[in-house]
Formats: sequence, structure tokens, C-alpha cells
Amino acid sequence: MKILAATVRLSTLVLIAALSSTAFAQTAEQESRLMLAMSDATLAADWQPKTQAGEQAQADAVKRDLAISAEAISRKLDEELEDRLSRKLEMAI
Repeated sequence: MKILAATVRLSTLVLIAALSSTAFAQTAEQESRLMLAMSDATLAADWQPKTQAGEQAQADAVKRDLAISAEAISRKLDEELEDRLSRKLEMAI
């Protein structure tokens, strides 16, 4: 019975060691692939213009929105100024 229990414990330890080494190997392989992908100049060269173009498009959209907002605010202020001036003119007459 003791031999059977010892064999089971030993088998469990071997199985745990095998699974651990497999998991470690997979993690190392994934990390090495990631490092290769990050260091590959052609991938970086292809990726950068797309990213910069996307950022530039977002910046242009923000500028357009700000210009439209500024124009709307300017029109609103002009209308309020005209209203105030016309009221003052009417009060003066």
C-alpha cells in the first residue's frame, strides 16, 4: 500500500512538473514571438503611417468641431450684442 501511495505521489509530481514546463515553454514562445514582432522593422514601418494617419484624422476632426463651435459661439455673441444694442437704442429714443 505504501508503495502504491508513493507511486501516486511521484506520478503526481511528475505530472505537475511536465505541465509546468509545458506552460513555461508556451509562455516563453509567446513572449519571443511578441519580441520578434516588436523588433521587426518592416512591421513597425507599416504600422507607424497607419497610426499617424489615424491620429491626424482625429486631430483634423477635432479642429473642425472646434472651428464650428467657435463660429456658433461667435454668431450667438453677435446676436446678443445686437439685441443689447437695439434695446439700448430703443431706451435712448
